Amino acid sequence: MGNGFDDAWYRSIVEESPDGIWVFDLEGRTIYANAAIAGLVGKAAITLSAQAVLSGIRVQADSRAA
Repeated sequence: MGNGFDDAWYRSIVEESPDGIWVFDLEGRTIYANAAIAGLVGKAAITLSAQAVLSGIRVQADSRAA
């Protein structure tokens, strides 16, 4: 890259981020999911990598929404 940072440095930022990061293609297939997003949806990151976006994920209604 020429800026002194390598791919491993950027990957560590994404993997260690407290923010959920889920990357998928136009067909909805998961390209990458970090541990934070896996925790948010209640699945293991490895499980997310084998499924389409939102497949088998139940969204609960917020009781505050009216």
